[in-house]
Amino acid sequence: MDQEASNAKKDTAYHAFKRNIIDFTFPPGALLTEEFLAEKFKISRTPIRDAILKLQQDGLVERASKGVQVKRFTLAEVIDTYLVREALEKCAVRLCVERADAADLVSIRESVESYVHIDTNAESYFSLNEKFIDFHSQLVKYSNNNLLLSQYGGIVDRIRIINRMHMNQSLSINDVMIRHLNIIDAVIDRNAFLAEALINSSFKRIIKHLEVSIE
Repeated sequence: MDQEASNAKKDTAYHAFKRNIIDFTFPPGALLTEEFLAEKFKISRTPIRDAILKLQQDGLVERASKGVQVKRFTLAEVIDTYLVREALEKCAVRLCVERADAADLVSIRESVESYVHIDTNAESYFSLNEKFIDFHSQLVKYSNNNLLLSQYGGIVDRIRIINRMHMNQSLSINDVMIRHLNIIDAVIDRNAFLAEALINSSFKRIIKHLEVSIE
């Protein structure tokens, strides 16, 4: 097998395994063997081992005595994840103020305004959560900093898992819309200080909820 084909198999195994963790096909605490994973994904054990190593580096799995275990996040790990996310997003909005094209920022604002058309009865909590994650991801994208974008991608995978476990599923669309509009308006106005303050306020609120939810 040539190197290109080998790398493709490794990438396939990694992304398939990670997708099953994020969508809770393999929930936190699940114990999995290489044999089981190879059979499920119809792939040899060599790319499975490579996927396990990468997911260990991502902090999504841990080695267990008989295979691998999907990571259970402690309260301290959850809070640390959100603190890192907060720091990255503060950096993102500061860079957006300096670098983002006005048309791109207006596009983000228009996507937030479209929240009013969301039918909460037709969408799951997790599909809604993806829309809200996309808002923050767009801010990171338009910071025009590839290193920041790369670091943020790994954090978002952890956030998706944490949200499935611990976030309140009775979301107020209007509340989220107002908070997101306030943030993007501060960026559009090129007010980095206000944008960072709003990010800080939002994450303080989330961390307080998580502390109560997890304990």
